Amino acid sequence: MARFYEQYGFAILWTITSALGIALVYWFVVALAMYAGVLPDWAGSYILATHDVVTLIVRALVDYIEKRIQWFGALVTLATFVFGLVTGIRQAKRQLPRRLMQFMTEQLKPVYDDSEAMVAAVSYRGGNVPHRTQLFRKDALNRALNAMGDAFRPRRRRSLDEAIKEVGTYIEVTEKRLQYLHDIRAHAQLLRGAVQSAEGAPKNAQDAAKADDNIEADFGAAIQNHTAKSAGLELRGLLRARLGNLAGALQDFGQLQVHAQDVFCTRGQARALRHLATILRIQAAGSNLTLLRRARRNLNVADRLFEDGRTLGTDEWCERGHNRECYGEVQADITAVAGTSKTSALTAFNTAIVYFQRSGRDDDCTRVRDRITRL
Repeated sequence: MARFYEQYGFAILWTITSALGIALVYWFVVALAMYAGVLPDWAGSYILATHDVVTLIVRALVDYIEKRIQWFGALVTLATFVFGLVTGIRQAKRQLPRRLMQFMTEQLKPVYDDSEAMVAAVSYRGGNVPHRTQLFRKDALNRALNAMGDAFRPRRRRSLDEAIKEVGTYIEVTEKRLQYLHDIRAHAQLLRGAVQSAEGAPKNAQDAAKADDNIEADFGAAIQNHTAKSAGLELRGLLRARLGNLAGALQDFGQLQVHAQDVFCTRGQARALRHLATILRIQAAGSNLTLLRRARRNLNVADRLFEDGRTLGTDEWCERGHNRECYGEVQADITAVAGTSKTSALTAFNTAIVYFQRSGRDDDCTRVRDRITRL
């Protein structure tokens, strides 16, 4: 609700103030018409007639509400319940991370507090025992094991095998939670890097360089996580391309292609090949036919990845549209260098429009049509 009040607080305040002001002005005008006698007769009669109509409407409304007060009470109760439920869910989402940390701290407190007691219980040995024989203080060990559970309901089993299995379960669950936290951290780094890169470069060159280093560091850290590796490689490659590090961008997009192929992500592999073609086109600078033909070959390979007989979704058609658009740009550069016909570029742009229409991307269709007029 805080964001709602921040956005609409002034509007609500002005609405309430305006309604109160209108009511006060209305009451003052009616009072003048009834008691003061300072208004002309025609104005006073008109105001009083209007007041009578308003009074009848208010009385009719009050009578209507009195007859159906139970229904209105039920509606108010339902609205209060819905408002409380929505507010509770929203507050739970906001407070969940902090409460989760507090819960984990409370659950792990016995482990932290009783580690020394556990070690002392396990490593205790008497004086007259054979070498390498383990003896236990049974009571101390049981107290340490009980502390890891509910203090008010101590465990009834005293079997060490059961305790070891239970502790192994704790370790397995903790490792899974730790992996989830690492995944969340990696995606948070992706989000922070993406937001910082979208904010624009600072005016100070030193601050801009530092911001770019921080963004690349966030993307690089996210790449180490398998759930964020694809997005991290693509974002870092795009960042390096924007900063002029074309060699680093080629390396990232090459790794993205290999990773997408390993995880059987056809669209990711096609997108990586398209990014590689874009970098090769930039390196060609409109004059190197060898690089332009390599870029064209990558785009054709990427487009053929979708021709496996499966039904394509919106995202796949959109990627094919971007692929054919990039192919048209590459073919236009080849045409400018070699002096060949523009038919291939025009065909690619028209195909891109068809693909964008299938994916519902009207803005992209408009952009490609504008490009055709400049071909």
